[in-house]
Amino acid sequence: DQDVFVSNETGEVLVGNVWPGDTVFPDFLHPNTTDWWAGWLRIFHDTQLPFDGVWIDMNEPQSFYDGSTVGCRWDSPLEKPPYYPGVRGKLQYQTLCMETRHHDHLHYNVHSLYGWSEAQATTAALRALRPKNRTFILSRSTFVGSGRWAAH
Repeated sequence: DQDVFVSNETGEVLVGNVWPGDTVFPDFLHPNTTDWWAGWLRIFHDTQLPFDGVWIDMNEPQSFYDGSTVGCRWDSPLEKPPYYPGVRGKLQYQTLCMETRHHDHLHYNVHSLYGWSEAQATTAALRALRPKNRTFILSRSTFVGSGRWAAH
């Protein structure tokens, strides 16, 4: 309802796969997601485990499917550009389709910002949750400037 998950090229929520099984991915570039994320972290903190820090993992973003549960639109020039680095033959190797939508952006253009934006949202959430304490966030994926929000 809050539109807080990344979507595929047709606008449906994209489904990938990580350790617990099929999953959807928060869209940390969407303005609604930081408050949504903070709410879930607060619920977990208050009802399950009163944590002092957060380790955010699998945020390259990682998926055990290449693209999504239904694959990618392989005839798209974004999915098969004329040049790409040697990543096992395709850009979508264990990540999202390049046409995946992150609010106003294509995954092709913001892939490297996923961990950065998750760290930024997590910092905002922890500051709201524990305003008198210093935050500690460990992130698997980072980008230039991520040190402002998380360790790597």
